[in-house]
Amino acid sequence: MGYALVYIEQQDGHVTDASLSALALTRELATARGATLVAVVPVAEKPHYDQDDIVAQLSTAGADRVAVVVDPQIATEPDNVELLARGVLAVSTRFPPLSLAMPHTAPERLLSTLCRALGGACKDGVTDTSVWTASAQLVVARVSAELTMRSSGDEEAEMLLIDLAAG
Repeated sequence: MGYALVYIEQQDGHVTDASLSALALTRELATARGATLVAVVPVAEKPHYDQDDIVAQLSTAGADRVAVVVDPQIATEPDNVELLARGVLAVSTRFPPLSLAMPHTAPERLLSTLCRALGGACKDGVTDTSVWTASAQLVVARVSAELTMRSSGDEEAEMLLIDLAAG
């Protein structure tokens, strides 16, 4: 058993459609491999918990765990690739990934930065799980913009809070 990670983007406190598509595709992979699906969400401040918060949204969409990475710098530098990568890498040390997916809207530089840092193969425009199942090594991939959203599970995800500001 291992971990399938998905980098999640949000806008105004809601998961983007592109991230939901990446999550749905990775849910298929995680199910096929018997892996735990971990959604990685970089945020500037701890989320407020209610029925429609980011954790609830990702849980409903099929995540087994939601790793919320809190870093106040995200508020002033939301497009800083090194900052975003640092959050994903913090999660990957706790949950060593078999795969890492991200939405097509994620910066291409984030894809290449994470490939180098994790030592995985880089793929862009992925439309199905074969890119991961055909490889014995870690594959970091951006999901194609043409991929249609698929809905998934209804079980509640376990949340992990990683506060990078706390040191």
